[in-house]
Amino acid sequence: MTSFLMAQKQIQPTVSVSGKGIITVVPDMVNISVKVVNEGQDVKVVKAQNDKAVSKVLKFLESSGIDKKDYKTEYVDLGKPYNYEKKEYAIKASQGISILLKDIKKYDAVMQGLLESGVNQINNVKFEVSDKSKYYAETRKKAILNAQQKAKEYAEALGQSIGKAVQITDNDANVSYQSNNVLLEAVLAPANDSPKTPSTLITGTLAMESEVNVSFELK
Repeated sequence: MTSFLMAQKQIQPTVSVSGKGIITVVPDMVNISVKVVNEGQDVKVVKAQNDKAVSKVLKFLESSGIDKKDYKTEYVDLGKPYNYEKKEYAIKASQGISILLKDIKKYDAVMQGLLESGVNQINNVKFEVSDKSKYYAETRKKAILNAQQKAKEYAEALGQSIGKAVQITDNDANVSYQSNNVLLEAVLAPANDSPKTPSTLITGTLAMESEVNVSFELK
């Protein structure tokens, strides 16, 4: 019985808390997902039309100075879906392309060029940052300090204090995107009717967050 009581006295009381670290950053990249779609009754004609349009899009991307490793085909689809409005079947060819635009200042010009070269559907536009590891290092530090402050407040309310951290658990970091999710058919005026492309980009900010669980000695 005596040895059991002595073992109990050696148990170090702890206080366990969670901490969050959040920073907001301005995105410097944008990931663009677009589609080229053509429809008709002849499978060979529709496929050829879509291939021709996709070829023009790829040539534009190459001429715009975007690195080849920063754009790729996401999928290719050829089918015969039923058109409920026209009440008939039609051949439909489509190809999805994703582009990582590392120079966000080129967004408007690139979007205009994509639409003029053959893209007729925009699936998604998502803003990103190029050096996430640097920002997450900052959020993790903030999360630890936040946990420490909370532990101090709990301990002080009890007339106690905290000691060293005895356990740290890192939860998944995440980022909250403010993105433009659009699905629309592209309608463009002739290029000569619009000599200057107006800016349509509103990047906003990204909220990057880390969370930790920390146990501190309670004195």
